[in-house]
Amino acid sequence: MPGEPQDDRPRGRVIVIGNASREPAHLQPGELMKRNLTVTGLWLTSLMSDQEATREAAQELTRLVGSGRVTPQVGPTYALADSARAFQDLMDRKTTGKVIIEPQN
Repeated sequence: MPGEPQDDRPRGRVIVIGNASREPAHLQPGELMKRNLTVTGLWLTSLMSDQEATREAAQELTRLVGSGRVTPQVGPTYALADSARAFQDLMDRKTTGKVIIEPQN
């Protein structure tokens, strides 16, 4: 999240999940307040240690995906023989979404 949230709707919520890029978020509190935006963070590692919270979150996510309100972002697909390239592309941050490795073409 390099800058301010781009959504124009007031009273919205920005959820920051993870930080794979290790880039700092540059949010301006004054701009967030003017638009009545809420910023919250989520770190899956600590969430996963709570089995009940993990179960509840998985159920809710399953419901949201099933209803079409949430659509998983699917990234590139690689053949099993190209697994090393897939891993390198991940490490080089050339991919977005879930990377798929197909065991058979």
